[in-house]
Amino acid sequence: MKKNVLGILRREFGWFESKVNELERLKGILYSLDTQGFERDFAMIKWRLLNIGNIAEIERSIYNLKLRIREKKIKSAAKIADLIGSLFECYDNIDAWDYEKLKEEYGYILRRYGELSEEEKMFVYDIIDRLYNKIKEKNE
Repeated sequence: MKKNVLGILRREFGWFESKVNELERLKGILYSLDTQGFERDFAMIKWRLLNIGNIAEIERSIYNLKLRIREKKIKSAAKIADLIGSLFECYDNIDAWDYEKLKEEYGYILRRYGELSEEEKMFVYDIIDRLYNKIKEKNE
């Protein structure tokens, strides 16, 4: 009888241990994601990690969060491409544009600039600096 109970306890503990290991694996995945802008989702999933009964739900939530992060990165890449295209258009057509058009375009660039990563900002800053120098040369 004692051996039977011990066997059941070992089996139950093994099952519980495997679920805890699964939660640790999911926690590692969650913490490896760039969740900036998704703090609420991160907190909700982190809270769910406290219950072994939530594993399937946590897996779905992490999968959906990964999709949303990827979608945000794609939109960000589109924004930077749009902004850089706008900068180059402005740079290439500087002689044909009047002051008001340049001012309007510069305002657009500044609004979008805040949405960029630090690396993207440095790249855009270099283009803006070239643009500024070209405008300065034109007006001298």
